[in-house]
Amino acid sequence: MTEGEQRPTSRPLRRAAPSWFVDEPHALEVDEVLRRLDVDEEVGLDAREVERRRVVGRNALEQRRQLSGWSILWDQMRSAAVLLLTVLSPTAWAVALSLATVPLVLTQTVRVWRDRGTVPHAGRRSGAGAGSR
Repeated sequence: MTEGEQRPTSRPLRRAAPSWFVDEPHALEVDEVLRRLDVDEEVGLDAREVERRRVVGRNALEQRRQLSGWSILWDQMRSAAVLLLTVLSPTAWAVALSLATVPLVLTQTVRVWRDRGTVPHAGRRSGAGAGSR
């Protein structure tokens, strides 16, 4: 950079403030704020100046309609993530229960076969064993 050039800043550009805008008035003395706003403490603003500044709008927050608990719940339930979890949760329970049930059923079946003496032997074919020669 040459000596006369300014370094670009990374701060975002602001819109131009109105001439009556005071940056950080809370940090200034009252007399200084009144001077910058060009206002007489005893008289206030004249009618023409009030109309000129009214362009900005009222100094009040918008009143919003109070939402009921049911409408908030309904809005939450319409969320894609909540709908997906609502559908998949019972499915996950069913799969988990069936996976937990399969070993129990097989264990009980083998016990019943063993108690009756009718346990099938895997890999043994009738007439093809070592003693059938």
